[in-house]
Amino acid sequence: MPLKAFQEKLRQIRYYSATRPHDQWSRVMDIALVVALLAAWPTTWVLHHTHVAHRTASTISGKLFEDPDGLIWAWITPPSEPATRGHAVFHGAFRVTVQTEDHGWPFVTAQARLRADTNIELFAEDRSLTAADLPPESPVRTAIERVLVESGRGGAAVALWGGETGVRTAGSSRPRAWVANGIVWSMLLVIAAWLIVSLVRVGALFVAVARLGGLPAAAARTGREERRRRSGQCIACGYDLRGSRYSERCPECGTLSR
Repeated sequence: MPLKAFQEKLRQIRYYSATRPHDQWSRVMDIALVVALLAAWPTTWVLHHTHVAHRTASTISGKLFEDPDGLIWAWITPPSEPATRGHAVFHGAFRVTVQTEDHGWPFVTAQARLRADTNIELFAEDRSLTAADLPPESPVRTAIERVLVESGRGGAAVALWGGETGVRTAGSSRPRAWVANGIVWSMLLVIAAWLIVSLVRVGALFVAVARLGGLPAAAARTGREERRRRSGQCIACGYDLRGSRYSERCPECGTLSR
């Protein structure tokens, strides 16, 4: 049948063109490398959600003014401004502290903002206010929002109102950093898998040497294999391989000899 013929052809290809032995350790290595590649992306996802690479805080300070008609407007300092602007009088001051978090490693996959910490001082109030103390229709709130947006600090305006201080708000995602982190973790995990399997294999070799009677027996076997290799014989069965130029395997026992 065509399928059996195809399978037989594949078997012959593997037999005559193999470049490394296919034993239990090679299979363990193949499985470990595949698992390492598959684990790279979950690792990137976990670090995105759990690892904070860097946290920065920026403070925006400003003053509030009131026009004779009752309109409240805000001014961010610097630059400095006069105590009055026309007939407007000084109404109070505000300070907004916004924290941002960089997530992911080694590249930043997203930047998240935290709820801003606010402090508002008004002449009409005998205590400091926070953003939660101002209703949505408050002219002070409207003035602060307007000046933040006009000054290019729209992210601070989003993080200012609602919720508790320190709670994460929406941030920016970086797809290219996701891909870069996945590639980096693929390489790191593949190297780690190769080292672990190699160390386990070395440990198993020492155990096998001990079971064979110690180093003398292992040294004798190694010397026998080396002598056979130099004389062009199969290291396993001693078959003469000097005429087998088109196969990596011994035609007698199938051992990979070169």
